[in-house]
Amino acid sequence: MDYKKDWSALSDDDLFKLWQDEFRRNLKYRHNFENDLSGIRRSTTKKFLKQLGIDDDLDQLSVIHVTGTKGKGSTCFFTEKILQTCGFKTGMICSPPLTETRERIRLNGKVVPRRMFATYGLEVLQMLEKVEENFNELEEDKRRPNLFQYMMILGLYIFLKEKVDVVIFEVFVGGETDYSNVFRVPTVVGLTTLGIDHTEYLGNTLESIAWHKSGIAKKDRPFLTLSQPKGPLKVIALRTMEIEVSFSTWYSQLQRISRQTRTISHRLHTYTHTATPYVCPPLSAYETDGKAFELGLHGDFQRDNAALAVQLARRWIEEKHPGRYDFKDLPARSSADEGIPVVKPFVLPDPFEQGLKNCSLPGRHQVVRWNHVTFYCDTASNEMSVASCKEWFHLAAEEERERLGVPVTRVLMFSMRAKDKTQGVLTKLADYDFDATIFCPSWMIAGTLPEAHPAFYAANTKFTFEGEMKNTEKLKTYYEEALDKLGKKKRPIVKTASSIPAALRWAVGTVEDLRDLPPLQDCESDDEGRLDVAGHVQVMVTGNFYIVGQIVHHGSRF
Repeated sequence: MDYKKDWSALSDDDLFKLWQDEFRRNLKYRHNFENDLSGIRRSTTKKFLKQLGIDDDLDQLSVIHVTGTKGKGSTCFFTEKILQTCGFKTGMICSPPLTETRERIRLNGKVVPRRMFATYGLEVLQMLEKVEENFNELEEDKRRPNLFQYMMILGLYIFLKEKVDVVIFEVFVGGETDYSNVFRVPTVVGLTTLGIDHTEYLGNTLESIAWHKSGIAKKDRPFLTLSQPKGPLKVIALRTMEIEVSFSTWYSQLQRISRQTRTISHRLHTYTHTATPYVCPPLSAYETDGKAFELGLHGDFQRDNAALAVQLARRWIEEKHPGRYDFKDLPARSSADEGIPVVKPFVLPDPFEQGLKNCSLPGRHQVVRWNHVTFYCDTASNEMSVASCKEWFHLAAEEERERLGVPVTRVLMFSMRAKDKTQGVLTKLADYDFDATIFCPSWMIAGTLPEAHPAFYAANTKFTFEGEMKNTEKLKTYYEEALDKLGKKKRPIVKTASSIPAALRWAVGTVEDLRDLPPLQDCESDDEGRLDVAGHVQVMVTGNFYIVGQIVHHGSRF
């Protein structure tokens, strides 16, 4: 392709389509890093950045690096909104997106516009083609970045070009071996609530997960964590003293850490280059007048994420713009936690309060209303987040039922790739008294993946119609097994559908709103009709980002 061609005559949509075509072509050589914990994800990302000539430029970016199991996305959005409200130009890389791939990169609180995204995206592809000859022929499957690496590289390239004041970066998976663990001097690092997730990469204990995630700690940089269980906190304390240890010894170190979690005093070495860890106090410690801060994101658990965000924002401002605010410390309500000091709460400046209040996060506890249907959408994907989602749904749905004063039918609409964790997630959901549950793939037209889905750009996708329907049947089986174990007397109707519109047709009927959706496909057979609904239908939509994204995107149009 001639990248020197003048693109000014192309519309925004046509230029974005050109980028899509070129991006798919350039992903011809891709290495699956997801099952690899040897460090190749991080090392190849560093190599790409160096070959593109922007490796040293990263030190010009002031980075807030955030990891965790639950709430890292919310924490990033809170931090972004606080700093934006304070008048700073922000850049953020987050994942995964709801409806479009470009949602992974945000500039000054908004998704990067299509034209800017495509223009810079094509420039990066051109640069990658030029440096490809620097990669050994034996590395053919690795000499071009995969989607996640490319999005990271593109985001950093955009932030450098657009001269942002601060970059908020949400870790993809884990920390130690993550693509994003390439920053030498992040301004501050944050760790949200830990939980069991991605066990195939991170291990099946909180201690193992804590080890991986705290691996983004850097020498002499503040490391802020929410309060964690004692075992993981001890690992974090030890890990932040071991950050100079060679990654090649990580497995033996992890085994040693497992033996040493009884006490931090059992150290085998003395470490002189350490990160500086602190535990953040709860948000209540900042609320001196007894009045709770108003948060733009719903759910009590968001208070923890907000508590971490205000400390991340303060640390960044104090280092990069000292004197901007006179932060007045409040009395600490707790002492050191497992050897890690608790940072003091402070009186929140007005922009901090406004940032917490005005923060929004698409797809998290988001309500979409039609005339006779209300969708309660949340991208809950593990047991911890599903428990919170279920609690939010119950309270919000009950409030709506009382307000409407009519009988309601409650439906669970779910889609997820069936993995080890899925049975636990579905067990949590089976404990709620839904009237009906319907499982479906997360596409609008059967066989066509959403653009936001990573496999949309894969050359040889494994997401076939047969495979997706097999996965959907497996979800149904897991759910029915969970119902059996619970011994519930009231059992919901359980169905599968071939697409989101098919699920909607069965669950909410042929209401007029459905006329603008893609062609409807029947569920298992025509004679099974539709769900017998009451005066109003309340649909809890969860499982993965893509089904939530489609409901939010299409449903909000009506």
